[in-house]
Amino acid sequence: MKKISGWVTTVLIIALIVAAFTVPNREKLEQKLQLQYGDSVHVTIKETQIKILAPLALICSYSITGASKPISLKMADGKQLAVARYIKSGTYVGLFGRFWQWE
Repeated sequence: MKKISGWVTTVLIIALIVAAFTVPNREKLEQKLQLQYGDSVHVTIKETQIKILAPLALICSYSITGASKPISLKMADGKQLAVARYIKSGTYVGLFGRFWQWE
């Protein structure tokens, strides 16, 4: 039993070291979403790092909005208001050099 737990501990430590060296960055996710939805959308990303001495994973919540459309309300100076069109939101987990969609 001790031999098995020793191997499991070794594998977990190696996985943590590999995860620390391969954390993807936010720009990689932003590029992926821009390619998927095109240049006419605006991508907003909020990121949270999971850290134990070094960053191990990145959790990113994103929302995608499209071109704005005018609505019937007007501002005090007479200009018409416009609202961005909501397209999609979700969460990705960045681990081992890739982003994995979390639903």
